[in-house]
Amino acid sequence: MEQEKKLKQKMLDEVAKAIIEKNGAPISVSNHKEMVSRIKSEAAQAHSEMLEAMALKSKCISTFEVNVIAKYTL
Repeated sequence: MEQEKKLKQKMLDEVAKAIIEKNGAPISVSNHKEMVSRIKSEAAQAHSEMLEAMALKSKCISTFEVNVIAKYTL
C-alpha cells in the first residue's frame, strides 16, 4: 500500500517536472499517457510483489504453527 502511494506521488512529481521543463506549458496528451502507463506498470509490479510477500509470510507462519503444534503433540 505504501509503495503504491509512493508511485502515485512519483507520477504527480513527474508531471510537474515535465510542465516546469516546458516553462509552464501543459504536457502533450501522448506524453501524459506514456507517463501514466509507465507508472501504472510500476504500480502493478509493486502490487504483485506485495501479494507474493504476503503469501510467503502466510506460508511461513503456517509452517511455524505446524512445527509448534507438532512439537507439543509428540
